[in-house]
Amino acid sequence: MEREQKKNLSIRLNSYIMIKIWNLEAIQGKLNYTVCVFRNIDYIGTPTRVLRAYVCNSSYENEGVRVDLSSNCIYINSLTTADLNNIYYSSRNSSYSKKCYSVENGMLAGINLTDYLFIFYGSLTDAANPYVLKYANGSSGTNVSFKNTNIAWTSTNAINYTLAAGTPDVWLTSIMSGDQFQFGTYVEDNLGNNYTNFTFFTDDIGDVNYPITSPNIKYIHKGILPTLNGCNYSIFDSYLNGTYKDNITIHVNTALDPDACGTVNHTLYLCNTDGTVNYTINISFYSPTDDDVHVFFDTNNVPDDQYKLNVTAVADDNPSDVQSHLIYDNFTIDNTAPNTTLNSPAGNYANDTGSPINITFNCSVTENNDLLNISLYLTDYQNQSFSLNQTTNISGTSNTTIWTLELTSGDYTWNCLATDLAGNIDWGTNRSFKLNYTAPSQESETGNGGGSTGGTLTISEPEEEVEEAEIVKPDFYIGDFDKTNSYTKTMQPNQVHGFTYKKINHTLEITKIKNDSVRFVLRSEPIFIDLKIGETKRIDLDKNTVDDIQLTLNSIKGQKISFTLSLIQEPVSTPEFKKATSSQSGILVLLVFILIFGFIFFRRKKKK
Repeated sequence: MEREQKKNLSIRLNSYIMIKIWNLEAIQGKLNYTVCVFRNIDYIGTPTRVLRAYVCNSSYENEGVRVDLSSNCIYINSLTTADLNNIYYSSRNSSYSKKCYSVENGMLAGINLTDYLFIFYGSLTDAANPYVLKYANGSSGTNVSFKNTNIAWTSTNAINYTLAAGTPDVWLTSIMSGDQFQFGTYVEDNLGNNYTNFTFFTDDIGDVNYPITSPNIKYIHKGILPTLNGCNYSIFDSYLNGTYKDNITIHVNTALDPDACGTVNHTLYLCNTDGTVNYTINISFYSPTDDDVHVFFDTNNVPDDQYKLNVTAVADDNPSDVQSHLIYDNFTIDNTAPNTTLNSPAGNYANDTGSPINITFNCSVTENNDLLNISLYLTDYQNQSFSLNQTTNISGTSNTTIWTLELTSGDYTWNCLATDLAGNIDWGTNRSFKLNYTAPSQESETGNGGGSTGGTLTISEPEEEVEEAEIVKPDFYIGDFDKTNSYTKTMQPNQVHGFTYKKINHTLEITKIKNDSVRFVLRSEPIFIDLKIGETKRIDLDKNTVDDIQLTLNSIKGQKISFTLSLIQEPVSTPEFKKATSSQSGILVLLVFILIFGFIFFRRKKKK
């Protein structure tokens, strides 16, 4: 095959190769040995991504999933142009680079090796700068054909494969402790006479300290992702150039040491765009089975900016054996929310035009990095059911979006929610308006916390009928007022917050949100509390005519309600939220009876 003129099989984005290869008969059934892969791979132009290599055992053959999602496959190396330029040997039409791997207890980097294997090569480099795998499909002037060998397949998605008409120039060799290297000569004349002597030089094969492979960074994922497999990879950043906030998960392809398993120390760095180290994410981590590793990082530890990632691997048995990989592209850390402003209609706008009427909503947003979308939220005409109306995709660092809706007469509350590319969000300040209504004067807009600044909307609906049912399990626990005097929390509709007072459990919920007011319900009583921003009301929890706790509405921002629930240090008896007791009713009847009797007695006496 070496004398065969080679052809190029392109490896790039959406063009991948799978090769079937047999483990050498001499090591089949062996548990500990070193295997070396020789590959005739080159490149065109300047590839923009590394070439990744995976090994799969025979169980992968009918699995039907990508190699990076299979428990029967393992990452073994990432190759750069420098690796491919390091030619181990050339012969006729073939030039080979080489890498060796350690097999211990029949396993290579966490998978069991079988008598035949699959080697996968893939890259995200573009079509103009691909890697090329050399292959043959002729007969080299002999009766041996390399066209229909059924050992290579191509794929556009790394899941479904098509048979390739050719034989890739990739092969294995292996060595074991106890093998012997022999050098000699073989000479034959035209009559078939030969002289053979391979005892000129012999060398028993002992320990060889092979260099480690190259580590790589495969994905960045938003949030904490504990497990390696079974994940939705569509939300991963394969190009490592996304925008992130808060916690992220970094998927690291670890380096392998051909001499032993789990003996490579890794360090993960956050670097500036010029490659200099800015922050050490994890100074030392190993993979006991040479499998991939997830590293978690809280991006709030560094300023918002653009960065790169670097993973550096050092062999335990040779501190000078170092492999390092710096990602190609920059990614962005953005933990700053955008800034949303409601432009029109104005706060407490009123219109006496007949129904229906077109109302134009205008919202502006500014952002440090890049915007994603802006959404309009609106209640129904009864000022209830505050919900998403529509979303508009936007980009850049500033935007103004306008929606025009045909609305019927009624009372409405609206707001805008902006989201940036990292997922940070920001609400404007709730506004309300009335249609088919004549307002006495234009009021100022409701403030966003600290007290009311002129909102006129009040809640006058009758209290809902609520059964005194068993308390539902709360979604969040506020605290225990037998231990702490005050709690400030944030709450949304459909959430149940629980707290304890005098060893009795209570629950607090929201039933309505308006422009500057909220209706709370203590479901365990039930007691309804209507509050405006900055307003405080007292509550008698244990029904002993003395108020125990007080509830304060701090702010309304979209559907997020900030409130403070605190213990009253000096209980004060007030008539708020109390139900009349039977003893109080009896006293009242007695007083009325005395007054009537006195009035009758006085009139009779006057007639005499």
